[in-house]
Amino acid sequence: MPTTFDVRIWNPRARKRNDRITYELRWVVGPKQHSKTFATKALAESFRAALNVAARNGEAFDVDSGLPLSMARANRERWTVYGRAVDFCAGKWAKLAPKSREQFADALATIVGAAVATDRGAPEAARLRLALTHWAFNTNARKEAPEPPEAHAEAVVWIARNSMPMDQLEETAALRQVLDAIGLRLDGKSAAATTYNRKRMTLHQFLDYAAESGDLAGNPLGRVKARAPYVAKGVDPRSVVNPAQGAALLRAIRDVDATGAHLEAFFALMLLAGLRTAEAVDIRDVDLRLPKLAKPIGEYTEAELAKLDAWGELWVSQSNPQPSRSWTDGGVRAGSKSLKHRAEGEGRVAPCCPELTIILLRHLGTYGTAPDGRLFHSRSLPGGMVTKTTYLRVFHAARRPALGELAATPLAARPYDLRHAFISTALAAGVPAADIARWVGQSIEVLMKYYAAMLYGGGKASREKYQRELQAWTTELAQSAESDDPNDESAQVDESEPGQA
Repeated sequence: MPTTFDVRIWNPRARKRNDRITYELRWVVGPKQHSKTFATKALAESFRAALNVAARNGEAFDVDSGLPLSMARANRERWTVYGRAVDFCAGKWAKLAPKSREQFADALATIVGAAVATDRGAPEAARLRLALTHWAFNTNARKEAPEPPEAHAEAVVWIARNSMPMDQLEETAALRQVLDAIGLRLDGKSAAATTYNRKRMTLHQFLDYAAESGDLAGNPLGRVKARAPYVAKGVDPRSVVNPAQGAALLRAIRDVDATGAHLEAFFALMLLAGLRTAEAVDIRDVDLRLPKLAKPIGEYTEAELAKLDAWGELWVSQSNPQPSRSWTDGGVRAGSKSLKHRAEGEGRVAPCCPELTIILLRHLGTYGTAPDGRLFHSRSLPGGMVTKTTYLRVFHAARRPALGELAATPLAARPYDLRHAFISTALAAGVPAADIARWVGQSIEVLMKYYAAMLYGGGKASREKYQRELQAWTTELAQSAESDDPNDESAQVDESEPGQA
């Protein structure tokens, strides 16, 4: 902790707040100004006297906390997990993207909610998680409302009173309590392995921060063995549509309403080119490398379109996951960002098959683009972003007409399942995995482990191949057995003596 002897302390000043008067004491330690508010002037004077005594005694002050070293050490010993986590969040906030802030707050809420000395009088788990996520670990919300709003006040007061002291996390039992919690969902079921790993990483960073702050002797996480929950890996094969079902879904989307017709190309980008939803919603006209046709797309007959060799390419270099405004700076909707796990401006080329080329050309001819070139824009707010709520409404409205009774199954339950269908279709067609991985922006390992899935009904062809192979072997075995049959006269050896009739 940085220290200094450069200390200046002012007299308390009265501050009127609502219908009561409080007293604020201000003092400067090195380059940092500090303040503390008290309910009465006597309390403020008492604290000022303690600071003055330490300064007169030649005691160094901690620059970060503003306290004399003796008080700072005692204060750090009393730090709770909740209090330190609030500081940790505030320090990380500016460096995180809006979506990452939301996930980070959720992880801290899980950790802090589990690190309690007692659960006596605890609020409902969902209420506590909500209060921690949306106020305690949302720096924007805390700036707007320094005191928790009424809906969260009870939960925040409870966690502040019952949170473990930081040094208790050095105990194996306490740390195990937290690790067990991050492996579970609020409903008590096992969390996904990716969720567990993300929250465990946040816990590791938090414990590193606590060690650097002097709350812990070191990061104790390595001393506790914990296994990620066993969960199903990969895509549910029941969710992946085959090409015929995908085409039916696009037709049904087009027929939902005017918004559905506008979003047909949006869903086609996922089904026929493997884009993510956040990538498709942000695709622009400059990203399209489409072939030049001999005449406008509207002048082609269906028969001519069926024979059209119109392969193109898509340049995918940005996305917009559309995080909530509460996680963005200034409360405005976040704009485009670089692709997942890629540097700014780095992108990839995705194929644009003739069917997709036709859909995109029709879309451009009918709807044009937003002023910034985006293909998909709000119909109610000119130039605005198509929201997640809008495209989900259209997608779910189209599932029943397109899939019939299968709409009650996991088949194409989410728009993202269309991306899985693209990958599975390409693999089934024999396209090299390396090419597919490059098209969709995944490693080959991740592609095969998580995304490759059997197309709906695709198992029939595989079973028939297996049956043909099995029948061939069965026939060969039967023929071999017949040739060895001792009762078969044609197969018996003539054992008569030479010269005998």
